Amino acid sequence: MPEQSTDQRIEVHFTLAPGGDAFVASLTHAETGDPIVVVQLPRDLVTAAVRAAHPVALELRSNGHVAAFDPLTDADLATGTLQELFDEALEELSPTEDAADLAELETMLERVLLRIRGVRQVAERW
Repeated sequence: MPEQSTDQRIEVHFTLAPGGDAFVASLTHAETGDPIVVVQLPRDLVTAAVRAAHPVALELRSNGHVAAFDPLTDADLATGTLQELFDEALEELSPTEDAADLAELETMLERVLLRIRGVRQVAERW
């Protein structure tokens, strides 16, 4: 068996495969760019493994922003406002098909608004 150097410097690359159904992991020789190994991994398996090892948490902030963040580092991964979320959701709804859901959403929002007003009133008394 030929002797092989173990001091090769390699680069690791991850890309999404065409079609988006898999990730492609490749190791290349750092100096020449020659491929050493290329592995295609199903996207759903990689996504499940990453989520299991590194969960994402959601937080509703008092200024109306919603953040998806990394609970290990507290770094924000994505943020948006409640207004943006509602605008996007309402564009996708059908007033006739989703009437019951809209009524439930409206009731929920009215309850939340009453609670927010109550908390604000208590805060204003201080």
